Amino acid sequence: MTTFKNNIGGKDIKHWDGVTRNFTRTTSTGGTLTQNKVGQMVDVLEAYGDGENYTLAAITAATGAIGSSNVTMMLQTGTWTITDDLTIVQNIRLWTEKGVTIDVSAGKTLTLNCTLPTLKSITFSGSGTVVTDPSDQTLTVTGNIILGANAVDFDSTAGAFTATLRDGVNGQLIACGMTTDGGDVTLSVTTHKSGNPTTFTFDDVGDYMLLTWTGSQWETVYDSQNGFTVAQGGTGATSLTDGGLLLGSGTGAITPMAVLADSEMVVGDGTTDPVPESGATLRTSIGVGIGDSPQFTGIELSHATANTLTGSGGDALIEGTVLKKVGKETIWIPAEAITPTTTQPCASLTLVEAGTNDVDYNVLDFDASSDEYANFRIQFPKSWNEGTVTFQVAWTSTATDTDGVAWGLQGVALADDETIDSTWGTAVVVTDDNISAAGDMLITSESSAVTIAGSPSTDETVIFRIFRDVSDGNDDMTEDARLLGIRLFFTTSASEDT
Repeated sequence: MTTFKNNIGGKDIKHWDGVTRNFTRTTSTGGTLTQNKVGQMVDVLEAYGDGENYTLAAITAATGAIGSSNVTMMLQTGTWTITDDLTIVQNIRLWTEKGVTIDVSAGKTLTLNCTLPTLKSITFSGSGTVVTDPSDQTLTVTGNIILGANAVDFDSTAGAFTATLRDGVNGQLIACGMTTDGGDVTLSVTTHKSGNPTTFTFDDVGDYMLLTWTGSQWETVYDSQNGFTVAQGGTGATSLTDGGLLLGSGTGAITPMAVLADSEMVVGDGTTDPVPESGATLRTSIGVGIGDSPQFTGIELSHATANTLTGSGGDALIEGTVLKKVGKETIWIPAEAITPTTTQPCASLTLVEAGTNDVDYNVLDFDASSDEYANFRIQFPKSWNEGTVTFQVAWTSTATDTDGVAWGLQGVALADDETIDSTWGTAVVVTDDNISAAGDMLITSESSAVTIAGSPSTDETVIFRIFRDVSDGNDDMTEDARLLGIRLFFTTSASEDT
């Protein structure tokens, strides 16, 4: 056995034609040696291209000689031109030196059912079509290519182009990425899982896409523009809004919402995507209000069903009991609580009997000849708002006519250590008419606001003076007007007198 001087190289196998499998080389002593079956590799350029013809004819001759043998076919560095349709069969393993370019002419198809080199050593150029078999390989491509490799690096130095991902085999995983950007590369995925992208554009170095063939379709596992898909445990997005909420979309990418504004909440309708709402819109959506008027059937206070707050007819109720509200209040001052004045007094308190049913009632009579007066005092609660008051007069008459009367009221507030003999406030008059019957209960309408003199404040006593204003145009009754009492209305602004 002859010992070879150096490692076996391309020149060592240039005379093997794939048939005789003879290998002739120069030995270390300068002689020649023919050795059978040193290796199963055909150097296409040396064996069939005369060392210079990078042609379709040379490759066709080599594949024809190889036939069905499991042989490695080597392409040396240079540009190999494919001018017609060509298929390199599965039993061939294609081995290339660095810098190999395969140029496929327009309208022609190169089908590579063979095993391709694992190194990034082939550049496909031209405007023809390249079809690769799904196997373990990495390609650098420029031009129109139908992919079947497990890893493909796109080099668009020659300009933008399109690529189509053909059907794979079960369990196949393919990775595609852009290494050189001379233009956009558009990858079409014809057989794809519903909801997965049908196209992907590689427009920058580093763009990357990972797919797997499962269930007779391609499923996108990851792409650099959208991240990992939801089916693979990802979000389908490469970035999310800082502080935003995420919306699911089935197997599609998660949708990031914008950051919620102050007081916004997310509201759904059971059909479409939820949306942020606030204010009256939010209250209406969640059923606690109509516009700016929230409505509740009931509220449990202090987590106790024994403290249920409800509402009815404008009232608030606790366990069915109406709560007292601040606002307008009424005080009844009967004739018994009213005293005739010293100057221009009305008549003294008189007990009258309604004879038929023996109903007794007290009256103060005010005659028609001149204004007559009577006083009463009120200590308002601390909850009073210390504002104006209004009043109604309850009165009766001994006549059966429809003559009228005018009742006036004025008041003054007195604080501690303040002179009782103070000036009255402006009088307010309310009028009324008899209704053709003697001894009927007659009630005036409510007066306009009475302003109390003395700047009333908390804990002050208010003295009121009621009088008949005979000079008023409506006061034309000649008999006495009989005062039964006064309804005095005031307003509170606090719920209690603390």
